[in-house]
Order: sequence, then structure tokens, then C-alpha cells
Amino acid sequence: MPSLVRLLTLGLNRLQLWKLLSLREILIAMRVTTGQPKILRITL
Repeated sequence: MPSLVRLLTLGLNRLQLWKLLSLREILIAMRVTTGQPKILRITL
């Protein structure tokens, strides 16, 4: 049972983490480069 739960959580976390990480990286990059809050709204 824990193995199935792990597989499910890993599968879901992969997609969510990929999106979150990509968004965070983009937001951080935009903040560092420009520092404009407008870009945050566009990316979100």
C-alpha cells in the first residue's frame, strides 16, 4: 500500500512540482532581472 501511495504521490507531485518549480524559477528570474510585479501577474 505505501508503495502505491508513493507512486501516486510521486506522479502527482512530479507534475505539480514541475509547474511550481518552473513558475518559481521564472518568477525569481524575472524579479532578479527586472523586479517588476507586472511580470508576476503575466506568468501566473
